[in-house]
Amino acid sequence: MYQVRSAGHPMIDHATISIHSLTPKPVLEVVKKNGRLRAYIDRKKGAYVLKRLFDIGFSLLFIILVLSWLMPLLMILIRIGSKGPSLFRQKRVGLGGRSFICYKFRTMVVNDEADLKPADEADQRITRIGAFLRKSNIDEFPQFLNVLMGSMSIVGPRPHMYADCYYFSLFQQQYKFRNMVKPGLTGLAQVKGFHGPALTLQEIKCRYEWDQYYIRHFSLWLDIKIIAKTIAQRIWVLFQYIVWKSWRCFQYIISCFEQEKLLLRARKYRVKEDKGGIGYILRSVKNGDTVFYIGSPQGGFFHFLMKGAGAEGQVYAFEPQSLLYRYLFRLKKMLHWKNVVVEPFAVSDAEGNAMLYVPWNHGKPTSPGASLLTLEQEAAIQKKEKVKTITLDRYCHQQRCKPDFLKIDVEGNELAVLRGAVQTLKTYKPKLLLECEERFVGKAQVTATFRFLEELGYRGYFIYDNTLMPISGFSTERFQQKHNGFYCNNFVFEC
Repeated sequence: MYQVRSAGHPMIDHATISIHSLTPKPVLEVVKKNGRLRAYIDRKKGAYVLKRLFDIGFSLLFIILVLSWLMPLLMILIRIGSKGPSLFRQKRVGLGGRSFICYKFRTMVVNDEADLKPADEADQRITRIGAFLRKSNIDEFPQFLNVLMGSMSIVGPRPHMYADCYYFSLFQQQYKFRNMVKPGLTGLAQVKGFHGPALTLQEIKCRYEWDQYYIRHFSLWLDIKIIAKTIAQRIWVLFQYIVWKSWRCFQYIISCFEQEKLLLRARKYRVKEDKGGIGYILRSVKNGDTVFYIGSPQGGFFHFLMKGAGAEGQVYAFEPQSLLYRYLFRLKKMLHWKNVVVEPFAVSDAEGNAMLYVPWNHGKPTSPGASLLTLEQEAAIQKKEKVKTITLDRYCHQQRCKPDFLKIDVEGNELAVLRGAVQTLKTYKPKLLLECEERFVGKAQVTATFRFLEELGYRGYFIYDNTLMPISGFSTERFQQKHNGFYCNNFVFEC
C-alpha cells in the first residue's frame, strides 16, 4: 500500500491507489446529526452563515473584476498549447463525503490518468502554460465558481480525489472529520507549507492536524488571516518563478551566443584557416566514433569532431589551461554536450606534474599556443601554470575507452604524447591528425616523430591543398617556410 523512502519515511504509492475501485466508501459518509463530532459545527451555525455571505461576496467580486477577462484569455492560450477542453472537471470529495464537480484550468495534456494519478513538478503530462498556472495557482481560479455555487468555500480543507481521500483515511484515524465542512480554495494546512501532493504518511498526518485545528477553531477573522497569508505567499512564489524564468531566458540567450560564436569559428577554420584538416575530419570521423582532442579544444576543429562523432559517439577533450578548462566545462553544461568529456590534464609520456608555458596572446589570459615546452627562445612567455600530466595509455585503461580518432595539437610535444600512447596505438590503431612544426622542435624531432609512427605500422601523409600527399614527399624546407607561400603543419597517419 505504501513504499519506504531512503530517509525512512513511508511514501504513498499513488499508482497502487489508482488501481483500486474509486466507488465511494461508507467511511466517507460523514456523520449523523447527533454525532459527537457534529457538535463542533452545530455550535457555530451563526459564524458559518457569515462565512457563506463572505464567500458569496468575495467570489462574486473576484469573478467580476478578474475572472471575467482573465478566463477567456487563458482558455485561448490553453487551447493553443494543447488539444482538449480549457477547463478540467474532476470529481472531488466535498461536504459530508458527497461528491461535487471541481473546476480548474487544464494544465496537462488530456490523459486517462488525470482522475487517478496526482501530478508532480516533473510530470511529463504538464504543458508549458500549465507549468506556469500550477506554479502560480492560477489554475485554481475557476474554483471561485464552485464557491459561488456553494460546493466550496474560500477557506477550508483542500478537496481530495475519492481514491486519495479513502486511502488516506486508512492511514489516519478520523480522517473523515475533514469532510464536516466545505472544502476550500485555500486552508490552514496550505499556508503552513503543506501544498501540493502528499508524498509521505507524515505529510498526511500534519495536513490533517492543521485541517482539524481549523475546523475546531474556525472564525471569520481566522479566514481573513489565511486569505491574506495565501495572497502574500502566492505573490512571493510568482515573483520567484518570474525571476527563475528570466534567469533561464538569460542563460538561453548566452548559450545561443556561445553556440553561434563556436559555429562562426568553425566556419572560419573550414573556409580559411584549415580547410584540408577539417575536410579530413569530415571524411574520417563516423557516427559513433570515440574521438580524442588533445591540445586546443576551443578551436574550430572541435565543432566538426563533435558533429562527426554524433550523438552515439564520444569526444574526450584535454585542456590543461585552467581558465580554458573552466570555459569548456561551462560550455558543455550550457550547450548540453552529453557526449563530451572535458579533462584538465596535459597529455605526455609520463604521469605527474609539469610546467605549462602560456605565450603572450595580445593581452588575453589564455593562449591556444600553450605548451609543455618553452617554445621559441624569442617567444614572450605570458605566464607559467603548473599542471597535471597523464599518458593516453593510462587514461584509456582507466576509462576503458577505445579511441577511433586522435587530434593532437600540443605545440611541439607531439612525440611525448605518442610515446605515452604506444599500447593504445598498437591495440586500437586510431587514425591520427596531428600538427608538427620545425619552428617548435627542430627538423630532427619532426623526422623522429614521423619515424616513430611508421615503426608502429602507420602510413603517413601531409595535407597539401586539401589533398593527402605521401609523407615521403615532405620536407620542412619546402613546406614549413612561410616565405614559400604555402605552410603545411597538418599530418595524417593511418594503419
